[in-house]
Amino acid sequence: MNTLVLSEGFQELTMDELYEVNGGVNWWGVASGALTIVGGALSVTAGVILLVTPEPTALTKLAGKVTIGAGVTTIGAGIASIGWAIDD
Repeated sequence: MNTLVLSEGFQELTMDELYEVNGGVNWWGVASGALTIVGGALSVTAGVILLVTPEPTALTKLAGKVTIGAGVTTIGAGIASIGWAIDD
């Protein structure tokens, strides 16, 4: 049997209660994590391009390796952001 309770005034909702309403997923966090992954992938792509340039110098090779490393780290941060957004 369902019960309907009427009351005057407002019910205060906390962020935890609002997350329960939308399934417990922080969609802004998921979108932010996805964009972070895209940025990391672009960084890895730029690093590969630096490495495969015709007659790369030592500086170009170093820049390519550093850019790839930063891209991989950024991708990891994006994946972690999505994980935190789903766990919230």
